[in-house]
Amino acid sequence: LGFSANIMDAEFTTVDPDVLFVNEGDPLFLIPKFSYSLSADYDFNWSAAISGFAHLDYNRQGANSDINRSPSFFIQENESTDIGFLNAQIGAQWADVTVRLFGRNLNNELRTTAGSLDGTFTQNRPRTVGVSIDYQF
Repeated sequence: LGFSANIMDAEFTTVDPDVLFVNEGDPLFLIPKFSYSLSADYDFNWSAAISGFAHLDYNRQGANSDINRSPSFFIQENESTDIGFLNAQIGAQWADVTVRLFGRNLNNELRTTAGSLDGTFTQNRPRTVGVSIDYQF
């Protein structure tokens, strides 16, 4: 089992007078206020010759923002929403071959995690389910 967490309350406290695109008190760009991750791994045997494994994890990130104070644009603030991803996999390994069934973003979270100064946001990868086969040589 695993758990990690981060709490961040960061802002600009001192700004060079020549810098026009940020003010004292503005949050640091694209830094979420919190994030955490939970995970669980389990190893077992499918049979005497085939070992098995399972993995489950959930990652959550709080909102982050940016402020565009560039002289060529109107002042614009962009903020993302909280977002979380659920991932899982189960598999088997024998000799030099590993086969796994995996799912990423199982909750099909499509909201964005980070913006950009031009106000556009990157789309997250939708729910993905697949099989991978690895051969180690």
